[in-house]
Amino acid sequence: MVRTLASFTTIYVTKPTPFFMETSPPVHSAPNRADTNHPRRPWWVFAYEAFKYLQALLSITAVVGVGLLAVLLIYGLTRVDQFQDLFIAMISDWATVWRHPAGKGPSSQDIMDILVRDASFLAALVLWAFTLAFTARWCLFKSRIPPVMIRESFAYLRNRVNRFQDALLFYAPRTLGLLPFVVISLAFVMNYRGVQYHNAQSWLWVGVVLTVGGLVWYSFNRIHRSLKRQGMVALSPTPGMPQQPMASVLTPTSDYEVAILTRQAVQTDQFPLFQRIVRVIIGVNAAMIILFCLPNHTLEPAHWFGFGAITISAFAGWSLLGMWANYQLRRRTISLLGFLIAAALLIYFSGVDVTRRAIRTVSDKPLARQSMVTYVDNWLINLVRTSKPGSAKPLPVFIVAAEGGGSRSAYWTAGVLGQLTDDIPGFRQHILAISGVSGGTVGGAFYVAQLHDRGQRTTTIRPTLDSIAAGDFLSPLVGAFCYPDPTLGGLCFFTPYFDRARWLEDSFRNRYRAISQSDRLDAGLTTLYQNRTDLPLLLLNSTIVELGQKAILSPVTLDAPSFYHAHDALADLGRDVPLKTAMSLSARFPVVTPAGLLHNADDKPIAYRLVDGGYYENTGLQTAYQMLQLVNSRLKDSTLLRQIGNRSVCPVIVFIQNGASATSGSVQAGNAFAPLAAFYNAWDRKTPATVGDLRYFVVNSKQPVKFHRFVLERRRNEVLPLGWYLSKAARGLIDQQVDRMAMPGSLNYTDFSAVQQMLP
Repeated sequence: MVRTLASFTTIYVTKPTPFFMETSPPVHSAPNRADTNHPRRPWWVFAYEAFKYLQALLSITAVVGVGLLAVLLIYGLTRVDQFQDLFIAMISDWATVWRHPAGKGPSSQDIMDILVRDASFLAALVLWAFTLAFTARWCLFKSRIPPVMIRESFAYLRNRVNRFQDALLFYAPRTLGLLPFVVISLAFVMNYRGVQYHNAQSWLWVGVVLTVGGLVWYSFNRIHRSLKRQGMVALSPTPGMPQQPMASVLTPTSDYEVAILTRQAVQTDQFPLFQRIVRVIIGVNAAMIILFCLPNHTLEPAHWFGFGAITISAFAGWSLLGMWANYQLRRRTISLLGFLIAAALLIYFSGVDVTRRAIRTVSDKPLARQSMVTYVDNWLINLVRTSKPGSAKPLPVFIVAAEGGGSRSAYWTAGVLGQLTDDIPGFRQHILAISGVSGGTVGGAFYVAQLHDRGQRTTTIRPTLDSIAAGDFLSPLVGAFCYPDPTLGGLCFFTPYFDRARWLEDSFRNRYRAISQSDRLDAGLTTLYQNRTDLPLLLLNSTIVELGQKAILSPVTLDAPSFYHAHDALADLGRDVPLKTAMSLSARFPVVTPAGLLHNADDKPIAYRLVDGGYYENTGLQTAYQMLQLVNSRLKDSTLLRQIGNRSVCPVIVFIQNGASATSGSVQAGNAFAPLAAFYNAWDRKTPATVGDLRYFVVNSKQPVKFHRFVLERRRNEVLPLGWYLSKAARGLIDQQVDRMAMPGSLNYTDFSAVQQMLP
């Protein structure tokens, strides 16, 4: 390290005279560094010098710029709340290991999981560092780096620019390999400053990451010295390798350093150690692809490593592939950007990425469902039959709307429904339907599946729901997104096995099975309701790509006129789908999960694909309102009124909101991006407008209608990420708010108390 710094200092510090002390040449003559007639140089001399230094820099970044871009992308990802939550988990989990009440510490399995996750994260950083450094060196060896052309009138600048370019050739790969550690350390520092956990262990992690980075830098230098010993350890030129005269104070002491500083292509077979290291790096990255392409129902490596390690290791592999592809394209004078655009257009117009996104179906049997009107009538009759006779209170009919928001919404929805069920006797029997979007769909589906599997058991349901919703659903998705989906999935476009959306579905199923020992999520959506009229009706909202309309996946037909402007997806499909597939079709985040292609009973593609329901409407309130209209219309039917004995019924919309909307202007933009910013901000402000409209309808309705809302309070600097993973710390923040619902003075106590008083 000392020798390296000394060499670098020699290049930039040891000069006869600093340039800012030298005099400028006459404006109308060739610049001469020895000319002292003019004490100040014109601005264009500085501009020319800066431009030539920039050219020298670009001559290197043109070769290794893909790796640098990958580092910048990782830095951007570390600013996303999902990665911030990962860093919080890495900090807080170890705090619970070392400091915990007696008898309440983590289990040995929990400690092992933490060790594997964090060790995998550091190992992935090391892999990425070596991949960046040695792939960059290989690309520089194979590329011709032309010297910067300088006008004769600026001859004094030639040696300085050449020295700068030589320094870049010498140190750029190793410096590039060190950048991942710098970026992650900076992320821990920013995480310490910007979130609620001002824990000193943040600085401990900074020290750990920088220590590992220092060891990697030391390894780079040791390997460099070993490579110097290979070959002739002399300045004799390699046969067939033209040498460029070097005006550099970097004095090469071996053929390896001569190869580094030459500007011509170099054959690396004269450096066996270098070739072995490159082969090992390629082998490890290839092994990661193979590992993540194994059958995910028998092996789940994603859960071992965690999504952080998977993301970093994937960036290692894609950095290697990207720099190699960039080298191959530069050899053929093809623009990398132009190639990417052409490839994207080819994939888009060929439809290759669409055909392999076909959704799962349960069987080829024709779909048999009862009508929505029939189900609602039977449900109301069953509710009146099982309720306490003689009560003067109107029977509440709860229609739940669960807002979208990934695992945050899923955990909050499951927690609220579980707490209301445990604390308010009879609450579950009064839920007619759950309208879910995205994460709200996932939480609601977990709840209904648990009600089905529990039968008549009276034990509390919330602990089980919390355990199910606490699963890491992001790691399998990221693993598929980074490895098999873009690689083997593109080659095997005829099979949907590598579709990352299916891996997300399976992660739902696997977590539910691990906690409840049931394969209920593999069963069809409609089979969940066979011979059952006591379960809440799942109305899972999705969005049609081609039409921009809402699609609803429902176990009953949407034949009621109140469901206007909504497609019955199962009616178009003609077959049942697994519950896990229905959940994912409502929860397909932009980019992260692709659109699902529907096929009809004849296996011919239907003219639309489904994406996240939040594209159309993220609250689920519109579908809940349509269900409310249906209930009100049925309560006017004389036949139904006779069957329920003219019992008074009060529909109640229960809105489970995963957090207050961001303040206006959450996305700032200049004039160029003003339309995009306006589009996003307008979409983001739909929730308060929808809630306000519904409240106005309830207040002015002539029929007895109620509206209650349970809001997840998102305080400043508390990280509750929008994704498919929640740290233990984030789950703890949500648990606290669920626990406080029944406490006077809490944010949701008024609505909790009102719901409690409605039940007889």
